[in-house]
Amino acid sequence: MRVCEACPFVRQAVMSRMSLARAISYKLRTRDHRLFYVLGGDGNIVIEGESYPLRAGMIVLFRSGTEYMWQLGEVRYLSVNFDYTYANSHLKSSFHVERSESVGELLEPGISFEDAPILDAPVVLYGAAAIEPMIEEIVNEFSLGGSWRDEYISSLMRAAVIAIARRATDAPDSAKPTAVGEILDYIRANYNRPIRNTDIADHLHLNPSYMNRVFRAHTGMNVRAYLIDYRINAAIELLSVGGLGVAEVAAAVGFSDVPHFIKTFKAHTGRTPGGSARAKV
Repeated sequence: MRVCEACPFVRQAVMSRMSLARAISYKLRTRDHRLFYVLGGDGNIVIEGESYPLRAGMIVLFRSGTEYMWQLGEVRYLSVNFDYTYANSHLKSSFHVERSESVGELLEPGISFEDAPILDAPVVLYGAAAIEPMIEEIVNEFSLGGSWRDEYISSLMRAAVIAIARRATDAPDSAKPTAVGEILDYIRANYNRPIRNTDIADHLHLNPSYMNRVFRAHTGMNVRAYLIDYRINAAIELLSVGGLGVAEVAAAVGFSDVPHFIKTFKAHTGRTPGGSARAKV
């Protein structure tokens, strides 16, 4: 399926509040797809084994059958239960969340998007307040009703899904800030010092696994591979200018271990940095 072919059927859209004295110790699944928008609260949501801290302005979108678990104190959120098509629109009653091992038959289990593969896996976005009005209107329309309610809500839901997909995968040079753009900005500003994936993820309030998945979907490589490429390209520029020794260049592009720098440089360029033009040994 292509995104333009989606015609979402919203089965339920509500504002909810959840409070727990302790973490839920069992995994949950739902028969239809779920969208959560966090209005406020604290705790975590664990999706397919990955834990994500709950923050205001956070969006969580996943398909039917996805395993998840709440770990929280209290949270307020907007929740939308939906299908991507009208194939099961005759099933109008909302499906209750069920324990992972006892969930019933999934709706649309094989659906996927050929032009938006980011939607085929759970999507978690932070700082997505710009999408809140669309989700809020879906909830309001579902509650108030009116002429062509389902059709109008369907169009809103499709727009929200597209906005979420764009927010997760837009080009880094887009005027609209994106997760990928923020990762690139951080690397460009900090490549000259030792940094780890967890440093980038913590700075941007992202889960490291999710960060890598989004980055790979857009660039074709993981965050670490991009960082190394960026450092080697910066090293090539410094070596071509001349005046710096290999150890100085290594330090300038974030390598604290000179032998590791030489080995990495040769693996990427086919030559040693000492043999580069104007290199000072």
